[in-house]
Amino acid sequence: MKNRFPIFIFFALLIVGGAGLVFSACGKASYQVALPNSNELGSPRGLRMARVITHFHTPYSFDACDNNGLDATGTPNSGCLSDVKTAICQNRVDWIFVSDHPQKMAYNNFSQLLIPQSGDVLQGAPNINSVQCSNGFTASLMTGFEGVLLGLGMDAHTGTVGAALDSVYSAADFSSGGLAATIRAAPANGIVVLPHTESHTLAEAQSLVPDGIEIYNIHANLDPKIRKTYVGAPPFAHVGKLLGYLIDPYATLNPDFIFMEFMEIYPAYFTTWNALVAGSIKVAGLGGSDAHENIFPQKMNDGERLDSYRRLTRFMSNHVQSASLSEADIKAAVKQGRSFLVFEGLGTPVGLDFYVTHSGGTVAGMGDTLSLSGGTATLTVKLPRLHSVSAGASNSASMKIRMELHQISAAGTDTIVAQNSGTGDLVYATSAAGNYRAQIYITPGHLAPFVARAPLSTQEYPWIISNHIYVQ
Repeated sequence: MKNRFPIFIFFALLIVGGAGLVFSACGKASYQVALPNSNELGSPRGLRMARVITHFHTPYSFDACDNNGLDATGTPNSGCLSDVKTAICQNRVDWIFVSDHPQKMAYNNFSQLLIPQSGDVLQGAPNINSVQCSNGFTASLMTGFEGVLLGLGMDAHTGTVGAALDSVYSAADFSSGGLAATIRAAPANGIVVLPHTESHTLAEAQSLVPDGIEIYNIHANLDPKIRKTYVGAPPFAHVGKLLGYLIDPYATLNPDFIFMEFMEIYPAYFTTWNALVAGSIKVAGLGGSDAHENIFPQKMNDGERLDSYRRLTRFMSNHVQSASLSEADIKAAVKQGRSFLVFEGLGTPVGLDFYVTHSGGTVAGMGDTLSLSGGTATLTVKLPRLHSVSAGASNSASMKIRMELHQISAAGTDTIVAQNSGTGDLVYATSAAGNYRAQIYITPGHLAPFVARAPLSTQEYPWIISNHIYVQ
């Protein structure tokens, strides 16, 4: 989506620049900025937990890197490329599915779009960049595009590079047999995702029959037009909070936790998602990072811009349960919906799982369908714990977790059928058919030393949203 934030920020500075912001002169608490390797997050039922980023823009998007992604010769912005690699490596992102805008992306071949840098290794046609990190971590990067749809994890362009391909990728086509079918078919073999779900009608989503939809996108929290037009929220509600971090006269605010000032998942996402699964469209719910490095070029007190790739990929990602880290297994797991949306900036969960056990002994997980066949189903949401390197992990006794199990009926009704206060696993036995989803909330008392205002550590946030298990 085209960036609209610079005008918004200019306007905001004019009207609320001196609006009673309160700062603390206390020193900042220290924490490990880097995220842990996903192989330390548990092996639920023998599966590999992987950290996956979807919806991500490189210099090959026209509005990335402060609208200066490519120079006159088509050479990518070196500083922006360096920031991308820092984000991937420091946050140990196993798989990153790039989605550049067709205006630039459609005119370049995959060997360029995979943004190889020093030490990286291109694989296949090429269709994968094996990103080699100085910390010893290796990530996998695949490219794709964002038009009206997201084409993720593509193996190749769907046609010859140039204006005609730009037109194909930019088409406002919500038919399941049109652009979506082209993305899924060879040679692309991609994943079809509906981005900015809050901005689309249910009819469009139903017609598309996507592999996934975004159930969170950071732009919906901040873009005043989206907030006003599509989610019914006050357009400039968070302006003063953002300005506090931009001004920060005592250099004491921690920008890595600014997301706690505005993060919210709007009901519009669940309304569409519930209606789709109730209508037998088994669609994965994904979180879209939508990082561009084109909103706040100002440097914060940590020497890094507020909207840095590293900061945005640290605060939210998708935790995917996959048979392995291979392309085939990761793409299959993403399409099937074997993943959790995790706001990891609140803490990295370890031991996370959601599965169902039939009275006859069959076990199924997210994205699977379990037939009751006259028996009963026991759904289990495992209680996660904080990884030891998470900020405030040593003070985890101060946090509160609340878990909910939602049943989506055939009529689309969303009912909380079980919940607990996070004292143990949430277990629920039933003989009722439905689509079941786990939602885990956190009151982050453990983050009190890291946030600007006391209420941020005492209010409840969504922490983890699962995909569905389908019980019939």
